[in-house]
Amino acid sequence: MAARSLFSVVLLLTSLSAFTQIVPDLANPVRFPVDTSTNARTAPVIISGKVVADDGAVPTQPVAVQRMCNGQVRTVAYTDASGSFQVDLNRDEQSSSVSLPLASEGTGAGQKLGVDCELRFELDGFAPHAIPLTGITSGPSVTNVGTVIVHRIARSSEATVSATAMAVPDKAKKEFEKGKQAESKGRWAAAKEKFKNALQRYPKFALAWLELGRLQAQQKEMTAARESFQNALSADSKLIDPYAELTNLAIEQKQWKDVVETTDRVLQVSDANSPKIWFYNAAGNFNLGRIDQAEKSLMRGMRLDREHRVPQMEYLLGLVFARKQDYPSAVTHVSEYLRLSPNAPDSAVARQQLDEFQKLAESAAGQASR
Repeated sequence: MAARSLFSVVLLLTSLSAFTQIVPDLANPVRFPVDTSTNARTAPVIISGKVVADDGAVPTQPVAVQRMCNGQVRTVAYTDASGSFQVDLNRDEQSSSVSLPLASEGTGAGQKLGVDCELRFELDGFAPHAIPLTGITSGPSVTNVGTVIVHRIARSSEATVSATAMAVPDKAKKEFEKGKQAESKGRWAAAKEKFKNALQRYPKFALAWLELGRLQAQQKEMTAARESFQNALSADSKLIDPYAELTNLAIEQKQWKDVVETTDRVLQVSDANSPKIWFYNAAGNFNLGRIDQAEKSLMRGMRLDREHRVPQMEYLLGLVFARKQDYPSAVTHVSEYLRLSPNAPDSAVARQQLDEFQKLAESAAGQASR
């Protein structure tokens, strides 16, 4: 009875608060505090910098800052609204025997990092970018790596729309390009006006609807943004980006049925090779109580995600196993999530749940041995 009561508390945490943080809060990215104390057993390695896109603009979503050493990748921070980040790469190792490999022996300040470490930056729609950490010295001072430029990958929408773009009048195209230029300079009002001008000249201009919707979503005009993305799909149902944007809106508003329906459609029209889409699909199903379907989607996504670029799948799979009262498996996967993303925004909640799952696993093992 005690175990069942405790599990009810865990379910309450999971359904009401914990999962809402599994997907990073893109509107309010977390900037983690840095412990500059040199009294800890492992000296800090504090890195700061700023990430911008190749057009000079700050990405509209937080960029994951990852530490990669000896082939092992961990997400250690996310950029803030200005694209900046600052993180102690050894912060998550203070209580363990593992730390960043150094070029010379010792764990105190003044040691240089080894040759097998790099800082990597990841964001959907951009090519991964890495900078070597060789020679950076541990200690209380901050090493600024400067401005990191990430390059956009050619969007599927831009490739797919070529079949319909030929029908767009030249005047509409010119207004659209003016809107893109204004957008790249942060002139949001001017960009919206140009996109609307393009749509007045050609109401079936899918890319104009897409860009207008993105600006509306950025300015929290959610109803208008949703309508714009749907109009983009009405103009060209083969576009992938509007589906992704609709998914983001549904996640922010916790409309899990819409998340499932939208990601199902994405998986039907695309080659289904995106781990993040499978994760979102699993998230929606989990919150709707469709535990078996959530597990299937997670398994598909994790087979594709060999580099653990979506570590949240480990966390969610742990919650799935907890719902099935397979607490040892829940412990395994939540532990793996915390190993991969020890400083994630939801790490404190994950650790609390891990403690509860460990107690439940021990209780179940004790009852089985009687």
